[in-house]
Amino acid sequence: MIILWEGLNRQLLYLWKGLSSEMWQRKANGNTLVFLATDYIAHFEHHLKQIKEQ
Repeated sequence: MIILWEGLNRQLLYLWKGLSSEMWQRKANGNTLVFLATDYIAHFEHHLKQIKEQ
């Protein structure tokens, strides 16, 4: 499961690196991609901390 999670996150990083600043400002459901990515990273870090504590 963790290997799958790592692979998915690597794919996200690959995609994010290729986005222009204009694309980062696009909105989905009222939120910019910047907000969604930042929120995803915070959520990711929360779960990573939980895994490390086990």
